[in-house]
Amino acid sequence: MKGFPFFLVGLVSGALLTYYFYPELNEKMKDYVPLVTDSTDTEKVKDFDTPAVEENNEPGMPGELTLFDEPGDVVTTKGLMVTHIFDNGAALADELHESLDIASAYGVTVLLLCNEDKSYYDRQIIRIPAGKCARQTGIYKYNEYGMAKTVPVVTISDR
Repeated sequence: MKGFPFFLVGLVSGALLTYYFYPELNEKMKDYVPLVTDSTDTEKVKDFDTPAVEENNEPGMPGELTLFDEPGDVVTTKGLMVTHIFDNGAALADELHESLDIASAYGVTVLLLCNEDKSYYDRQIIRIPAGKCARQTGIYKYNEYGMAKTVPVVTISDR
């Protein structure tokens, strides 16, 4: 029973603060538009002032693809899990957690380009053999839910 007065004071304080700031919250939330809508009407989605990404010359893949002349740094030596496949066969993949076969929310997302002898499917696990790594060979820029994203383009090669 000793804690009840503190509970009551907290409850009343919270109610008063909510009542006081409610008009300001309403004013701020008036322009809010959720990133994901159940509507296909793109006119309702708010422009978030992100840079526009032009279509690249790669058919079936929106965004801007830039390939390097020479391979760059090592991006990861862990496995990858495919999360999205484009119409041209290229795939976005997330880095796997070291001890579990799940994609890490904090790991890097990469783009794997499609080869004639390799195709990808959703949730495919790609193991990187010992002595090999995913090395950056370019960058890929695209928009996702109104946010500009940039991910490395990788190929699996010798260290």
